[in-house]
Amino acid sequence: RSLAGLQLFTQLEELVVDNNLLGNDLRLPRLPHLHTLTLNKNQISFCAPFLLQSFEQWRWGLFVFSTFSEKFSTEQLWEARTLSTTGHPSFCHCCAPGHRVEGLLEHLADVTPSLQYLSLLGNEACPNQLVSPDKDEDDYQRYRYFVLHKLPHLKFLDTRKVTGNEANEARARGAFMKVLKPKTDAVSQTPLGAF
Repeated sequence: RSLAGLQLFTQLEELVVDNNLLGNDLRLPRLPHLHTLTLNKNQISFCAPFLLQSFEQWRWGLFVFSTFSEKFSTEQLWEARTLSTTGHPSFCHCCAPGHRVEGLLEHLADVTPSLQYLSLLGNEACPNQLVSPDKDEDDYQRYRYFVLHKLPHLKFLDTRKVTGNEANEARARGAFMKVLKPKTDAVSQTPLGAF
């Protein structure tokens, strides 16, 4: 789970760190020559899990979370829209900004300026049908547009070459193609008037 010492390899061009339990909090040193990075089968997800435990008031953007006595992970709290303060919260999901997959992609754009090949297969953040049978090709294509929007110099993503049309679409609409994963049971329990 640690990449300690990697900063010593300043001329590194390829890095394969598959199956290493790495998550969205992965931080690489500046690797200006790195052109290939594979992060397959790690723990890169929509959000990095963290626990919220027994607090009176926590401000999240414009929303206020009040008096929780239970533990909640980001599987339960992500992109909060509302909370009911009548004894038990009604909520969607929520995630700390630095722990979203987009934070990892922005970090990679900053520290790996020569990156041309990236593979995230086998991670929750990559909705590939081979690993996530509940996902379809549209989910995967939206993911590709979003990643290509954040990393526009990629020539190859996962198992496919980046096409010219794909790069153009990513530039035009990639910012709006973030793959979201609502939790239907949490949404269905939220009172209609809460939004």
